[in-house]
Amino acid sequence: PTPTPTPTPTPSTTNTTIRLRICSRCQCLHYCSQTCQKENFADHKKQCKAISKATKLMEEEADKLKSCSDFGFSFGPPENLFETQVGRFWGLFDTRDYMRARCDLANLLYEIAYENETKELWDQVLFHSLEMLRLCTSDNLGIRYRIPCILLYLNRDDDAYSFCRYWETQSYSTDEDEEVREALHQSSHEGQWIYPKSKGCRYRDFFQDCAAVPDATTPKYISLSFLVAICIIKMRIVAAYDDHKKRGLAWDGHASTTVIESNRKQVQQLLDQIHQNNPSILPAIINPMPLKSQEPPSYHSTGHPSEVVHVLNDYNRAFVRVPGAEKMLQERFGHRPTYNWNLSL
Repeated sequence: PTPTPTPTPTPSTTNTTIRLRICSRCQCLHYCSQTCQKENFADHKKQCKAISKATKLMEEEADKLKSCSDFGFSFGPPENLFETQVGRFWGLFDTRDYMRARCDLANLLYEIAYENETKELWDQVLFHSLEMLRLCTSDNLGIRYRIPCILLYLNRDDDAYSFCRYWETQSYSTDEDEEVREALHQSSHEGQWIYPKSKGCRYRDFFQDCAAVPDATTPKYISLSFLVAICIIKMRIVAAYDDHKKRGLAWDGHASTTVIESNRKQVQQLLDQIHQNNPSILPAIINPMPLKSQEPPSYHSTGHPSEVVHVLNDYNRAFVRVPGAEKMLQERFGHRPTYNWNLSL
């Protein structure tokens, strides 16, 4: 029989590049066609309006600070505070409305990034978050606790590790370090990453790197968010190594077997410390519904279930996606553990 001739491909079947449409109002979501955009509009409408409104408010507050002659105790010629007061925002009362507006926008973008999980959205959230830290070295709004989470979703584990290490050690810096840090902030540009970067640093021993991290002899409390972030990083390292070995593949990571086993040990140390700092967090990762079924608290207190809600919202997904992570917790706490989930103070 005569073979059926292969049809000549048309341009539409050979060209796999699709030019995506972007929502013109919020500039967040991309669509493959106008039809797709219209079908999604009912779901996207509320977020779209909220982001547009928050962006406009932030821009209006920013305009007030670009020519400001009466701020703090200064009564001189108009200044652009984004040029002259970088690092000192929030300490100047006039900047607080702007910082709150930008924080609200970042939170809205975080929600939509968490739902859609695109690199572009996570990059937007990171940009706004880094800018707020650049403008306010003291981080009065607590932006730093969410940044490792964003970096983990972007698979920037080395940066997440460096960031946590920086914030856990900066409280021990000297006056000279403070002067260097202030100069760095003032010479940087909008949304710039101004923190140390070190390729392969995620393999390092966090307990040795950060004198502030608690161990058997150092009971100082460390941010629960940072401890969970570092634990996720270490679990990812171990999971990647174990997967290579299981499939008979050569390990091409940046660390020796000895270093991998050290990281495996650190996972257990971190889990112990996390549980010591807040006994509700690890059981809540396995059984989150008792907390999630309650109205989210507007506050949180160290060591209290209210703290768990905030950490869980950011890090739970990244934690349970690590192969073997849930099983590890189930071996410790059971499949449906009970814990203190009372949000009343």
